[in-house]
Amino acid sequence: MSSDKFLRVVCPTCKTVMKVDKETGIVIHRTVEKERPSLDDLLHKEAAKDNTDRFAEAFKKEKERKAKIEEKYKAALENIDELEDPINPLDLD
Repeated sequence: MSSDKFLRVVCPTCKTVMKVDKETGIVIHRTVEKERPSLDDLLHKEAAKDNTDRFAEAFKKEKERKAKIEEKYKAALENIDELEDPINPLDLD
């Protein structure tokens, strides 16, 4: 008897199951089926995780490289007094 009063409608796109009143057309109940992730989705997630790991590794290497350059720059600044003044080519004439 209750089934005569309602229609069961399934959306082909999102797989939502709706219980609709025949007389008024009002949706009485709606059930959204949780979609299971596809293999492509899982592979994309893993690839994104790998990219994040690679980025973190590259960032760490760049920090180390910058620290080495800073050390060399400081050492060069300390030894600047030991360097001779450059020869001006116009003075050689």
